[in-house]
Amino acid sequence: MEDSENLTVPSPALESASSAPPPAVLAAHDGSASFRVEALRRAFPEAPDPWDCNRLEVGLEGRAHGIAAALRGALLLNSELATLSAQLRKLGRGSSALESPFGEAAIEFSVRPLPSESERFRVELRLGELGCRTEADARFAFDADRSQLLEFADGLDRIVSGFPIRGSAEA
Repeated sequence: MEDSENLTVPSPALESASSAPPPAVLAAHDGSASFRVEALRRAFPEAPDPWDCNRLEVGLEGRAHGIAAALRGALLLNSELATLSAQLRKLGRGSSALESPFGEAAIEFSVRPLPSESERFRVELRLGELGCRTEADARFAFDADRSQLLEFADGLDRIVSGFPIRGSAEA
């Protein structure tokens, strides 16, 4: 059990539902739409391997133009949230596009710079049923400013800090 000896186990109080980090929210530049990510808990807190012990049960919500969709109980790796945060920061510094880092088939998320505006980005989101993609999935698109991308990245970082990556960084 050498791998389990390397795991950092935060105090139970840090990872309880009552002390979970606040949700990360990416809002449209005009407030008409948003994408919300909320970490609910570690899905498998006692798992000995880094792959399972780093899965978070999350709630996701998309809203745009009077339409809303929510997906609760999706399992995402905290490293996927950390990757998304890092990609958002690169995009804010001039990277060309961001494609969804999520392994869950029910979620697609992409961000691209708008060609005519250096500070504005097109956000596209698809939320569906867990484990599948269908034509009935909810699709959202909205524009966000660079500062909003960076605020969202900060929120994702707070989630990862509240549920630190355990064991190998490759998880």
